Amino acid sequence: MQNIEELSIEQKKVIKLFLESDSLDLKDFISKNNYDVIFDEIHIKDLNDIAKFKIQTTKDQHYVQKAYLDLFKNPNNKQGEVDILDMKLKKVVKSKVSKGLCVEDYFYGIESGKQDTMSQIIEWYLGKYENNFLDLEKRISKQILENNSSKLDEKDLYELCVYISLTLMRTKSFREEIGCDDDKIFNTLGISKKDNITHIQFLFNSKNVYGFGNLLFNKKINIYYIKGLEKNFVTSDSPAIQVFPEYEKSILGIDFMSRIHYFPLNPHILFEFLPYKSGKKVKKIQIQKNDRVTYYNLIRSIHSKYLYSNNKDNFIENDYAIARTNYIDELYNIFGDHDKLDKDYEIINQLKEKYKGIHFADNYEILKHYEKEELDFLK
Repeated sequence: MQNIEELSIEQKKVIKLFLESDSLDLKDFISKNNYDVIFDEIHIKDLNDIAKFKIQTTKDQHYVQKAYLDLFKNPNNKQGEVDILDMKLKKVVKSKVSKGLCVEDYFYGIESGKQDTMSQIIEWYLGKYENNFLDLEKRISKQILENNSSKLDEKDLYELCVYISLTLMRTKSFREEIGCDDDKIFNTLGISKKDNITHIQFLFNSKNVYGFGNLLFNKKINIYYIKGLEKNFVTSDSPAIQVFPEYEKSILGIDFMSRIHYFPLNPHILFEFLPYKSGKKVKKIQIQKNDRVTYYNLIRSIHSKYLYSNNKDNFIENDYAIARTNYIDELYNIFGDHDKLDKDYEIINQLKEKYKGIHFADNYEILKHYEKEELDFLK
């Protein structure tokens, strides 16, 4: 952490300006000794840099990149809309353009829904990582779908891993996940916690973005691709999903490298990141059967609230809904009330013993149907 005495005169002026302004969100953020993050991560050098954040205002803020969602537009839809399966309603709902997906007013504000300077700074900050995505997607797609070589340019692969890392961390579900511990503490004290400070701190630190990216890059990577099949991969409100393997008997839980991560680059390409084992690090695999595509889409349905697709025929409404409903019901049955869960570790032990993990996909006959012919391949 950089000491205030070590800051330049110009940087001190910036801090003074923030503290004397009506930007209470930034005053609160800086008062928690996070001023160095602002300078290190967004490179504010002078007072002119401050002005642009005070002038520009982006109200509709996406927690999944709009340009990424556009890759899943239905080509037969004249308005360029994306087909949607609402997992709560258990049905396909009205299609929308990407502008209306995964978006909230001032999502990146200190308090969601309230306009502040911080939300504009983060909007700009995310753009640093987003600007090159479409070119990256085109390069990778060409290497996978058009080249016979199994090799993928390592620089492109690493850049994608960093992008996936940011995609994972910026979502609403990730914010809720990292906020759980804070909520428990505040609830215990009888305090209502409404700010997003924890998420902002996590997101703002490039060490986290590149750290997770490095971990993904060093896992075993399967690249599944589709040619000539009726089914395509779907994405969701959480494009980069984490699937937990069997529980280890450890108080530390499941580390990042032991989890399985999935990310659909587009409707034809799915990246799977596995715990590293000896052998080939990166493997290209062409999927030959529609059921295999459905299998991976079903796994995604369990970990998502909304599915997005370039064709509603990729949705098997009943199967997806049953899989997710069973999963959610099982979680409620086991975990029950959160306060009770904190006090009753026996419940957790029973969960570990009974299910050996919280990824229930392999326990459902509905998934077995799609998996049975591919078991050896999936191992």
